[in-house]
Amino acid sequence: MSSTVTSGVTEIVLPGPVEPSGLQVRTRALPTPAAGQVLLRMDATGVAFAEQQMRRGAARRNVLHYGLGAWLALVSTAALSLGTPGPYWVLALAGGGSGGFPYGS
Repeated sequence: MSSTVTSGVTEIVLPGPVEPSGLQVRTRALPTPAAGQVLLRMDATGVAFAEQQMRRGAARRNVLHYGLGAWLALVSTAALSLGTPGPYWVLALAGGGSGGFPYGS
């Protein structure tokens, strides 16, 4: 395992209720871990579709987008509590997942 420490991180910052174009990309220095702390390297990340809908609804004060995002998050979380193939049934019957729901404006 490598012990090399990266000197900086790149962040995507949501400065408030803004449109997607208002997100800010920032780079900042990475603090040195203190005694008893560890530094983890994240190779990839993403934003869930439900979170995108909730953010979009909050930014535009659109109850429909926010409600759909909250519903998707709730259904997806409920589906995780079931064993296979349970999640597929929950997502199919309760309308969870994002495959057929367009992200457009």
